[in-house]
Amino acid sequence: TMGALLVTFEDGTRAIWKADRWDSAAAEVGAFRIVFDLLGQRLVPPTVRRDLGNEIEQLGGAIPEDTRSKFTNTNGSLQYFVPSRFDLIDRDTREAVFESIDPEHLSNRIIYYFVFGQWDRNTGNVIVDDFYKFALIDNSTIKTRQKVRFGELPFVMRDRLDVSAQRKDWAENFPFHKAVLLTNPTKKELHLFFDGKMSQETFEKKWEDEWKKQKDLTMRIVLWNNHFWIQRIGYGNYGPLIPKIYSAKTLKKYSDLTFSELRRVLDPKAFPDVWIEEALERRDQILKAASQISRDWILP
Repeated sequence: TMGALLVTFEDGTRAIWKADRWDSAAAEVGAFRIVFDLLGQRLVPPTVRRDLGNEIEQLGGAIPEDTRSKFTNTNGSLQYFVPSRFDLIDRDTREAVFESIDPEHLSNRIIYYFVFGQWDRNTGNVIVDDFYKFALIDNSTIKTRQKVRFGELPFVMRDRLDVSAQRKDWAENFPFHKAVLLTNPTKKELHLFFDGKMSQETFEKKWEDEWKKQKDLTMRIVLWNNHFWIQRIGYGNYGPLIPKIYSAKTLKKYSDLTFSELRRVLDPKAFPDVWIEEALERRDQILKAASQISRDWILP
């Protein structure tokens, strides 16, 4: 696809290379380093940075011109390709496969998604291998800031408010209670809400690129910190995830996470300090939720 290549190395190893767009490579690599280096888990396939565009250019005629021109002098992420025989797009197949996955592994996926903000949880971003283990791919959205309460869908920071609508008197805490519910709005209704808050050009682009493609646009919106924060309700989500059990081992790993460790493995350009602070705050929500359930639901 545009911006991605399936790469086969001389030893037969395959990997997916994706062009770096809006710090996506930093997020893909960051997700792997968090999960593998800090948590000691294998939820995200091995991922590194790779200037494959330069290598393609050096191969010259071995690569078709139309492909070569797309990737010339382009940095990106290179992620180990995990094959799968399961079609998770099919609901019945997905439910049957998930029933065969170890409960601790299922729980670890949910906790990772919540703490590190992987809100783009469509089934195309989940692979299950032949050993019934997850390979969580397309992690670029984890770098997007969000505000969320455990057990609910996140409010994800989107576009900046138009200059004329910006304010300096925002409350210090995120105002969940001020969320405005838009129930599957029409283009006209959306335009009315965003009028004066978003430029016409930005509105039209978002409508064409994203909103008009959705069957149900129901959403909650909060205006805070001079940005729109959108909680996707009727589109692009599969509902909030709550672990059925917790692993004591995993909870200890998360409890031991520190700001400095996360700062060490994350690119500061893609992950500013405030992102790490918010991730640790979500971590604290998970630890609190686990402390309030029956010990029967905590695995060793």
